[in-house]
Amino acid sequence: MTKRSFGVTMLAFTTIMVALYSQYAAISLIVTGSVFLPSGEIAAMFTTIVGAVFVGLTSAAYVVGVALWMRRPWSWAWAMGIYLTFFVANAFLSVLVGNFASAILPTVGVAAAVVFLNRPAVRAELRSTNAPATVAVPAPMADRGKAPEPAH
Repeated sequence: MTKRSFGVTMLAFTTIMVALYSQYAAISLIVTGSVFLPSGEIAAMFTTIVGAVFVGLTSAAYVVGVALWMRRPWSWAWAMGIYLTFFVANAFLSVLVGNFASAILPTVGVAAAVVFLNRPAVRAELRSTNAPATVAVPAPMADRGKAPEPAH
């Protein structure tokens, strides 16, 4: 078995961190969703829906984090989906909270993770393919001291 690269290790770790963040957000939104019930059903419904998205994101991110650690071939595509879903869910969370500055750091983290996922070496390692092809260098001539013979 080959050694796991630092990039794949960090992606697995950050995906587990996304799962923990999503778990906290889900619990917070579902518990506070009932607070909005007396003031308006739309706010409560929207809060509960975003909380449910975070519940699904939590379970999926735990599975994908472990799959990245184990370098499963399907984990690359699922990780891309996890990070993009996390970006959208976090944008909705910032709208619910009313604090748009809270979305800056997760957005930077998602952008870094997507860039890291698209690095050729990381993509090749996760998709179980060989490293990207390099420029081939021609083999040296067998005998440089010998002049070529004329073709008749």
